[in-house]
Amino acid sequence: MFPFTRPLSENGTGDSYRLPDQETSMKSLTDAVRTLESVTVNMYYETDPYWKEFADDFLRAVLSSPALRELEMFVPLPARAFGRQALETTAYSVGRLLSAWSPERLRRVRLENLILQEATLSSILIRCHNVWLDGVYLRDGLWANVVDKVIEARSSEKRLDQRSIHLRHIRGGEMGHILLCEQMTATEEREYENMGYVHKRPPPSNFHDPPSKPLPGTRRFLRLVFDRTLRFIALCCFVGSFCSSRATHGAIRLLREYSSSLIATHHTTCLPLAARTVAIPSCLRSHAAPGPALAKWCQSFTGYQGRIEVGQAAGDGVFQLILCIGGLGSILAEDPWINGQASPFELSELDDCAVGIDATYYLGQLLDTTPAHEPLLSALGGLTGINTHINQNLDLWKKNNIIPFFIFDGQSITGQDEVSLKRGRNANAKTDEAWNLYSQSSAEQAVNTFGANPGAFRLQNLYPLLQAILNERKLHFLVAPYNASAQLAYFQMIDSDQVAAVMGSQELLLYPVRDFVIRSIDFDNKTITSISRRRIIHTIGSGEAMLIDALLMSGTSFLSTFPPLLEPSIYQHPFTIMDAVNILRTSDKSVAAACASFNDILVAQDPTWIDKYRRARMAVHHFVHITEAGEVRVNDFDNLTQDNHEYLGLQLPAELFHYLNTGLIGPRILNCITHSRYLVQPTLDGAASDEYKKLITSKLVPILEQSLGLIIPRVHRGIGHKDITMRVWFDPKFSHEINHRALQPVPSQVVGSWDVKEKDLRGFFPADFAGPVYLEVLALANTDFVEKTISREKPIRGIDSIDMVVSVTIWRFLHLRGYVNDSHQLTKWGNALATTLLALKDATETRPDAPALDEAALLAFELVKFGSLTGKYQDGTPGLPRKGSDADKAAVVLISQAATLLKLRHQVFGYTGPLNKSLLMFRSLSSAVREADRDLIEAIVASMFMYGQCQRERDDHLEISQKLPFLQEPDIGLGIAVRTFFDDDEVSDSKETRADRLDKFPKTFVPYAEALTEDVRLVVDFVNAINQGLQTLDSKELPAEDKAAWAKAQAYLEARPF
Repeated sequence: MFPFTRPLSENGTGDSYRLPDQETSMKSLTDAVRTLESVTVNMYYETDPYWKEFADDFLRAVLSSPALRELEMFVPLPARAFGRQALETTAYSVGRLLSAWSPERLRRVRLENLILQEATLSSILIRCHNVWLDGVYLRDGLWANVVDKVIEARSSEKRLDQRSIHLRHIRGGEMGHILLCEQMTATEEREYENMGYVHKRPPPSNFHDPPSKPLPGTRRFLRLVFDRTLRFIALCCFVGSFCSSRATHGAIRLLREYSSSLIATHHTTCLPLAARTVAIPSCLRSHAAPGPALAKWCQSFTGYQGRIEVGQAAGDGVFQLILCIGGLGSILAEDPWINGQASPFELSELDDCAVGIDATYYLGQLLDTTPAHEPLLSALGGLTGINTHINQNLDLWKKNNIIPFFIFDGQSITGQDEVSLKRGRNANAKTDEAWNLYSQSSAEQAVNTFGANPGAFRLQNLYPLLQAILNERKLHFLVAPYNASAQLAYFQMIDSDQVAAVMGSQELLLYPVRDFVIRSIDFDNKTITSISRRRIIHTIGSGEAMLIDALLMSGTSFLSTFPPLLEPSIYQHPFTIMDAVNILRTSDKSVAAACASFNDILVAQDPTWIDKYRRARMAVHHFVHITEAGEVRVNDFDNLTQDNHEYLGLQLPAELFHYLNTGLIGPRILNCITHSRYLVQPTLDGAASDEYKKLITSKLVPILEQSLGLIIPRVHRGIGHKDITMRVWFDPKFSHEINHRALQPVPSQVVGSWDVKEKDLRGFFPADFAGPVYLEVLALANTDFVEKTISREKPIRGIDSIDMVVSVTIWRFLHLRGYVNDSHQLTKWGNALATTLLALKDATETRPDAPALDEAALLAFELVKFGSLTGKYQDGTPGLPRKGSDADKAAVVLISQAATLLKLRHQVFGYTGPLNKSLLMFRSLSSAVREADRDLIEAIVASMFMYGQCQRERDDHLEISQKLPFLQEPDIGLGIAVRTFFDDDEVSDSKETRADRLDKFPKTFVPYAEALTEDVRLVVDFVNAINQGLQTLDSKELPAEDKAAWAKAQAYLEARPF
């Protein structure tokens, strides 16, 4: 790179900066560039006459080089691109040189802000494999002619189909007002003249008196824009004086004629590179509600995969119609300016390479593009067909000979939980709008609003599923100690052989990545989109430190945005990182000085932001990673400050990090210990009922205390004396000190009474005996076997096989949760659970394809114990049953809540059917209990390994984790189907009538359900089995009214056979 300096008027006199021998210097430069294959020229400022001469000589040397294959040229944006003033701009002079010395062998070209001629542009677009034009001004001719020549070359040269052309913010052109059109006949030319094109002023237009039919020229214009033969080209059409308002009005008419469901959003934060765009003047906002079938029309094109949006762009008050072929999703918060610096490359450059991938970013991208995109994700609490979509995507990696190496987020960085809570609350506010639309019977608008705001769903919930798929495909993965971006940066920092490139979010730019960060891969078109950290630093015109500060000020996953950037009185449009850069430039490149300048805003909105920034800045610099040797290290450890616990948290044993990065345990409990705080995140429904508040702040706390009580005794003694505070999302004033030091009985002593040898277990139950859960509960009904479970030797050793680790963990869990007493015999709750499991076994014996129900039954018992699965409901809650007596409604509520614990078998397609917020609210209860129980399970298995009771050196940690209960959670689809079906039921209907209605039910309500009739029968068996177990309990264990509720639910089902 050969950057040029400021004009001499800013540096001093011309004479004082003249080179002593310009001719000799240019000869040296010429000799140097003749060996370079890739050259980047950055000219930050307009040049004065002396430096212009020097630049011209240098550029001639560059452009005449026979070795040149890749060229990037960035010049200042010309203030005027027409008239005599244009001849004096750097953009014009460099464009003239490029026209005169256009190299013949260029493969990749990126030009920004140049003024070029039609012939030069056409030659570059046709000849080069990869072209990116940004802000290029066409000095003469037509953009339409340029496009025509590219199309003509495409038809005559087949290799061009594999080339990539990107146009953005293109401007100018004589008759360039025509935008894009096909070859015009004389009649068509007159038509365009009448529309106001060519050298005439556009005729006045009355939008209240539109033409009776779309204008023919407009029809051709849109047909060309959406023509699949130009699928590589990002077409930007212009507004203002370059666009005839009448022609645009015709375009709107055409959109109404051809379109159906367009998503209305407030603004579009970024345009994916592979997008086709039509800009519409802001005066036509009232016309931006298109009519019947554009989505269907676009989907008829070969290779179309995406969604259609209408949104307000960040500049010039325009509306944009965007047909997204791929790109970044709204799940991820991304800066549009940084995305605008992306460049395309050929996918073949990654052939036979491994790519390190941020798993969270990968899942976000996957879920935001078709076919995996599920707009109702936050309304259902899960996905349909996600397994298939992930496998299909991974097949593409394999087909293209690229090895994906996934890095998962581990513990949260200091401040990350707070940012997640804030974003979760904001997402809830947006989904509340969707629920309001749904309650007003505006189903289509509700779906669109849900789809535009998927952020309420935590992508980390999909980690176990993705890890299981990777394990099945024998693909290696790693869970980072903290965030995946830091781990990926470490691999690049040491030039690791494990990864040839990295793919992830913009947060990778905070860390010392080598240069390029892959943003997306288009397997269909064999292209990669990436951003260059080095280029961004040069474009900003400052050093690495300013880039990091600007990124932090813009907001990250662990630091909220600098409040003044969100102030509407300062920034009318969504800010970009350049706004943060400008603030730093006016504040001596100091964040502290910037805070002082905006002190009034900080005091009013976030008085502690500067302290949060300082912790975040230190956490970025001293990032924690795992070395290739498996050691947990801190970057720049020699300069680590003594207060590092303030920004890195407390130091846990390396053994716990090992169990985390191999997938044996998750990060929730470790987070709690590291940061001395347990922060409950917002739910999907965003509603905190009294029942939910009591469950979180009181009933589940003992389980959390037991989990901590099992792990903390095995860490540093000082950590055990640290108080751990519990906070919740629904009450900022709530604070509770968790008691993990004075538990009675001590959890480690309770679980330490279990020592089962595999030979003893196999003497009673064969290896293929049903399990898990079923085996562990039913085995304790055998008194002879119970005697074999009591530990008689200290220390306990030899719990080594996968099955034994899983079984002993579950037995210890049942003991801690009150299903087993200190003599290892089943309690009344344990016997009730055994009764239920036996009933389920009998009911599903003749259905080998039925999913396992034992884990769901255990979770149901946990919910019943906490009083959360009893059929109680509050009037006014949205989504309650509409028909029947109060008793019937309570029964339907209970049955459908139980059904949400089971999975609806569904085709790969996205969910189509009714929604129900009350069931989503119940899911918040079941999720809270499931997560608490899973944390206890993981604490038990981690303590077994840390006490040396299991073989530590092994490679099957993930298999153990996947077999333990409470790992994955189904969506509420089956509960919705069951409630909808029974809510329309009449008890007087015959068995045959009801069976016939159930058979026809999916076609109307759940068209993509695979086996709804069998799933409903499974729900009936599940409810009956739970009831049989609960009826064995007396009133001391379970209140009589709760037992009666289950009995009434079973009676309700018995009265409605099918």
